Amino acid sequence: MRLTISNDRLASTARLSRRATTALAGVALLLVFGLDRATGVAPVQHLYYVPIMLAGFRFKMRGGVLAALASILLYHLANPHLLTFRYGEQDLVQIALFVTVGIVTAKLALDADRLRQLASTDDLTGLHNLRSFEVHLAAIVRASRRERAPMALLVLDVDRLKSLNDKYGHLTGAEAVPCGRPDRGAGAAARGRMPLWRG
Repeated sequence: MRLTISNDRLASTARLSRRATTALAGVALLLVFGLDRATGVAPVQHLYYVPIMLAGFRFKMRGGVLAALASILLYHLANPHLLTFRYGEQDLVQIALFVTVGIVTAKLALDADRLRQLASTDDLTGLHNLRSFEVHLAAIVRASRRERAPMALLVLDVDRLKSLNDKYGHLTGAEAVPCGRPDRGAGAAARGRMPLWRG
């Protein structure tokens, strides 16, 4: 029985390896460079945004900025009149857009990671919540079935936690559940996935 509504596919997105992403972005930059050199038209030059966004999503700020700088270099090489540093307004706007797209893409990727973390953890304790538990449990069950390995589930109930919360507040209640917090050192539970299910 599912108790939360979430998209398992989003929680466990497949990512390209760092090498594959770097290779894909590099090939894309070279393809756009070739098209830019052959045509020199603005619509083709906008294709530089694709590898910049790919690098920004995968490698965050460093990747977005490095891909933007590589795009600026290739843009100059593809348009020899720019090597004299005689920029028109369109050229300056294009260069500024390369950097802006890299920074904004990286910022969006960082924000998405932060939102994903906030959606899967309890804000008071930092423990994984029910949504995260269900996603990880489904993955563990699939792996257990695939490997034909046994699986165990341990459920702990803290007695009278609600009365503690009601009498002393939720911060005190959160302090009563320290065993799953990574910064409180609880052995294997701290290193694993210990969800907090408030009921």
